[in-house]
Amino acid sequence: MSGMPSDDLLVSLSMNYNNSGSSHAELCDNLKRNSILRTPLIEYAFRKTDRKFFDPSPNPYEDKPHSIGCNATISSAHMHALALEAINRSLVPTGAQQGVVTGAFKPKTFLDVGSGSGFVTALLGTIAQSADSAARFSTAAAAIVGLSPSTQAASSKVIGVDVSKALCDQALSNVRASNPALVAGADPTVRFSTADVFTVEGLSSLSSPLFDAIHVGVAVARPPIALLASLAPGAEAVIPVQRPDSNEQDLVVYKRKTSPNGDASKLPLPDVVISPLFSAAALKGSETARQQAGVSASVDIDKALAAESEFVESNFEIRTIMRVIYSVAVTEADYNSQLESLPATEKAALNPRITHGAAPSATGYEKFFKSTAFPGQLNDAELSPEDKKIIEQERERAAAEALAAINAERAKHLEEIERCDKELTELTAVIKSWHTEFTEKNGKKPSLQDMESDSSMSKNLEQVRELRKQKQRAEAALKKLDATKQ
Repeated sequence: MSGMPSDDLLVSLSMNYNNSGSSHAELCDNLKRNSILRTPLIEYAFRKTDRKFFDPSPNPYEDKPHSIGCNATISSAHMHALALEAINRSLVPTGAQQGVVTGAFKPKTFLDVGSGSGFVTALLGTIAQSADSAARFSTAAAAIVGLSPSTQAASSKVIGVDVSKALCDQALSNVRASNPALVAGADPTVRFSTADVFTVEGLSSLSSPLFDAIHVGVAVARPPIALLASLAPGAEAVIPVQRPDSNEQDLVVYKRKTSPNGDASKLPLPDVVISPLFSAAALKGSETARQQAGVSASVDIDKALAAESEFVESNFEIRTIMRVIYSVAVTEADYNSQLESLPATEKAALNPRITHGAAPSATGYEKFFKSTAFPGQLNDAELSPEDKKIIEQERERAAAEALAAINAERAKHLEEIERCDKELTELTAVIKSWHTEFTEKNGKKPSLQDMESDSSMSKNLEQVRELRKQKQRAEAALKKLDATKQ
């Protein structure tokens, strides 16, 4: 979490820091045992993203917020887990494999606001890379959906943004040390940008399409409508919202409603957009707050806030996940400045991540960097038993979902064929009746020209042609699905 003037720390009411571990694996085990990590792919991302690369304190596996410098903190691990689990359907949608099955794969774009040291950005990057292709879960799933190697290239993107350029630079370095594949190449999965995305101008600087999921690590006083307007239909944002006159915050999920007409464009904003870092009470009662928020004297605050509320209520489904309290950091010591004065050997003994710029040593970096394969690759010899188990679970889930998607698509085509047959039977009866009546009346069978010269019969014939085309298309699609299934 970064960018908050008070540098307060999120602390949940019920976690009691009982998730801490002596290693990253133990921390993840505890988060899973306590039912905080529930979604297999999110758990997988956590296990692949070691916090020692993002938390410079001597205790990176302690489930508490720690200073990362620049007047910012990295939140506790359980808060990151809770936030991503809250929007797991946007990150790992159950229908994702259906899009691949039909050949309509849609890459995703995730946004991490207040990216700080880059931990959540790295988590999202691992999720995006792994979810880009069913083949990364399972070669069996790839065979089921008929993927070829050319369709398996990573294309989803994650953007981490922070108001501090120093933090963005450090986050990039951290991700490169943790998982080089996320930031490799000219068009990497993960990138960082220095911007204030609570403003329209800051968002436009990202030059990105609508977002499929947004994680916000900065507490706001009011909903950030400029940011919410950039959500794709059905997409979710998880945001800590400060309760008025309280030391509590609500972890809130905003889900953009889908439009009845299928409109997927960016939502039009109210005429006035005010920084969400200022509460309604402050804006109404303090001229200083208005000036700091950049609100001109001519703006009717009550009217602007009413329009803001109407915008949120009309366009978003809102649910509060949990209530948290925040408290000022209990440790006055700045670990970053303390560690700078230590010899390199002592730094490495406390936390190898501090020396990730140095040559690999016996601290574990040699093994960590040995494998350059992308997360989720099945032949990664360095995978732990836990990772292998997670991949196996994802393999089975992906294969089952792909097969279920094929069966659902098959049922749809069978229903279409049945409908066409029924309507063709009804039309055939009508045409036969007309044919008999024409023969009795004219003493001869009607020619095609006779039939088409009759307006009602001409329409019936055209409808027959169209139904036959529809049936042929459904049969062809069904044949293709059956071939894929085999």
